[in-house]
Amino acid sequence: MSSANTLTVAALTLAAAIAPVVTPVVTSAFAASPSIGEPAFVDEHVKQPRGDKPVGPRPAQPAPQEDVLPPQQAPAAAAGRPAGKPAVGPRLAALVVPSRDAPSVRVTLERVTGIATAYQPELGFYCLVPKRGVVVGVPSLTVDHSTSDGENNVVRWASEPTALGCKASEIGVMTFSADADGAYRLVNTVGFAIVA
Repeated sequence: MSSANTLTVAALTLAAAIAPVVTPVVTSAFAASPSIGEPAFVDEHVKQPRGDKPVGPRPAQPAPQEDVLPPQQAPAAAAGRPAGKPAVGPRLAALVVPSRDAPSVRVTLERVTGIATAYQPELGFYCLVPKRGVVVGVPSLTVDHSTSDGENNVVRWASEPTALGCKASEIGVMTFSADADGAYRLVNTVGFAIVA
C-alpha cells in the first residue's frame, strides 16, 4: 500500500469517527425549512431586520386581562347607603328655583339628591340641609339660566354658613344680581345648581 493510499484511508477513518459527533450539532443548528425560502433557524441574540418574522415557536404570552378596578367602598354611614353598595354619582345635588318674592320659608328644589330641605333666613340667602349621613365637602355652584331673571347674576358659597343665619352643618349660599348702576345686590331672582 502506498503512502498516499494510507493517508487517504486514515483521513476517511478519522472522518467516519468525527461524523457522528459533528453531524448532530450541525443538524440541530439548521433544521429543515418548513417552506422554501424561509430560514428555520433564528438566533434570539441577533436583531431581526424590520419586516422579517422570526420562524419557530414563540414564547408563551400571558392572556390579556381587562383593566377592571374594584369600586371604591366608602364607609356606609358616611355615604348614607347600605354597606357594600358602591358610590355612584354625586352625594348631593339639586336645582334651587328662586321664589322671586320675600324670603321663603320653604325653597323649591328640583332634581334633588342628598338634600332634606332648604330655607331662606333673609333675601338672597339660602340654607340647604343635607340628609343625615351625607358628608359634604366643597360644593360646586352655577347660575341656572332657565330659572333666573336678568343676565348679570352671581351665586356664591359661604364657607361659614352661620354668617348667613344657617346652622354650621348646613350649606350657605348667596345669590346676587347687578342693578342698572352695575352694583350687585342680594336678590331672590337667581336660580342655581349645586353639586357636592
